[in-house]
Amino acid sequence: MCYEEKNSTSLFGDFYLRCSGPESKEISDALMAMNKVWHYQTALDWQWLVQRSAKMFNPKIDTENMEEMEGIVEGMKTAGENK
Repeated sequence: MCYEEKNSTSLFGDFYLRCSGPESKEISDALMAMNKVWHYQTALDWQWLVQRSAKMFNPKIDTENMEEMEGIVEGMKTAGENK
């Protein structure tokens, strides 16, 4: 289940979102599907898109939203969804 957790020692700030339940599987499946569609439609590697997108968009994302996304990633890794 996705939830906010108070953790003052977290690298992600006081509150962060963790997805370590069924939601992590849904997110992982959606990313895998987008990976396949991207490759089919463009013949380009998924990592190419991820790296270019990060360079373009990460500097424009506010700290609170970046921390939330990092928390989601941490929760997915906890759930074993780090494909």
